[in-house]
Amino acid sequence: MLGGSARRGQHREVVDGHKFVCLDTDVAPRRPCLVYSLGGNDEWSFEMDVIQTFGCEMHTFDPSMPERSGRETHGAHLHALALAGADGVSWRGWRLRTLTSLRRQLGHERRQIDYLKVDVEGSEWAWLESDIESLRNVSQIGMEIHIGSKNVGHLRRIYAALYSIQEAGFRTVFSEPNRVWRRTQHVEGVREPVGLLYEMLWVRPCAVKSENIGEAN
Repeated sequence: MLGGSARRGQHREVVDGHKFVCLDTDVAPRRPCLVYSLGGNDEWSFEMDVIQTFGCEMHTFDPSMPERSGRETHGAHLHALALAGADGVSWRGWRLRTLTSLRRQLGHERRQIDYLKVDVEGSEWAWLESDIESLRNVSQIGMEIHIGSKNVGHLRRIYAALYSIQEAGFRTVFSEPNRVWRRTQHVEGVREPVGLLYEMLWVRPCAVKSENIGEAN
């Protein structure tokens, strides 16, 4: 597990903001490695752990800090750009880019992304629907998914997007409800409560061993 800080959960203090990493030899980041962190919210524990553990080149994308764009922060290169399903500008004035466009802008079109961290507050669905080809040269994806609505049509959209990740050649190797919000929602036809936020890890096919998923520190 990389990054994370203590937060108050439903009934106890828990770690949030972390990402799990597969440490199998075939997919674990090793120099020269490249990591993208999409969505930071000015919390840098993940970036610092990646740099300290693997020595990777780190790029963080957060549109809420334009005054620091282009600078190095906590060892990461900060870009005031947001992941989206199409290039443009949001109603907030944030610059939106697909992952394909981000890679092109940084000159990383031919480079392997060893780890792709995604925490973009629900924008992941539009991106996955429109830009799934951008995952072609990615080894691992650590993403917090935001289910948001329990509407059946919306849930079908989410299922299709998650299935597209598998179709792009990944395996789901880890999933857990967000440790702060946990399983608190009730869905018609489902006996047990479910979560609306999940931490998930996908890895390119390899001989994944469950004991190697998790603690990097």
